[in-house]
Amino acid sequence: MTLDQLLDAMFPADPARGYPCFSELKLDTSSWLDATSRNTLEALLAQDGSEKEDVNDKLKLLQSHAPEAVKSFTSAAIITYFSAPEVVRLLSGETPRHPREEIDPDLLAPVLTHNRGALNP
Repeated sequence: MTLDQLLDAMFPADPARGYPCFSELKLDTSSWLDATSRNTLEALLAQDGSEKEDVNDKLKLLQSHAPEAVKSFTSAAIITYFSAPEVVRLLSGETPRHPREEIDPDLLAPVLTHNRGALNP
């Protein structure tokens, strides 16, 4: 099992409700972990010779060897999946107001120029 396969196991598709599996969202996961942590988790998954494909068993295995990396990985996975516009739309029944890939920088320019909404004016 790879980390990408683990993500699909953590967030499987639900065709009846229209929910995509993680990989169907085509999200960038490369920045979630540093290379050492990513390599450690991938190596642990590759070394695991068990036939069990249960996602909880896999996460427990990883947690026992690299708890901080697993914590970062699972937190980032949850945040990323549930903030994806496709998932937000399904959960709320409406399109997100500012999907990441559709923000028009021209609309933000006046706000940034005038420092409106800044915490430290």
